[in-house]
Amino acid sequence: MHELAITQEIVRSVEEELAKLPAGTKLNRVSLLVGELTGYVPESLRFCYEAIVRDSPLAGSVLEIDYRRGRGRCRSCSTEFDIEAAIALCPGCGGLSCEILQGKELLITALDVDEGEGESA
Repeated sequence: MHELAITQEIVRSVEEELAKLPAGTKLNRVSLLVGELTGYVPESLRFCYEAIVRDSPLAGSVLEIDYRRGRGRCRSCSTEFDIEAAIALCPGCGGLSCEILQGKELLITALDVDEGEGESA
């Protein structure tokens, strides 16, 4: 399950950002953008996130995922179309030369927090 390793990295990144905020800051939500072409399954990412943060200071926070469809453009005829795999046939000309426009994203887009009142950790 490669979702476990990437979710551990997401949690590590979130913890680094929270360490820059005042002590007592509570994390409510992590917003994540995941592209279809990454191969990551949103339900698996959520499951791993819940398991990792269960007994940590991040417990109770939610992983919110915005799932972005794969989209490509044919390099031969410029037709844009939805794609589900890195190799796709153009519906316009049948060509195999596709430029991926979206769907490979994996980004933490926002952290929703209630800031504490202490000094930064």
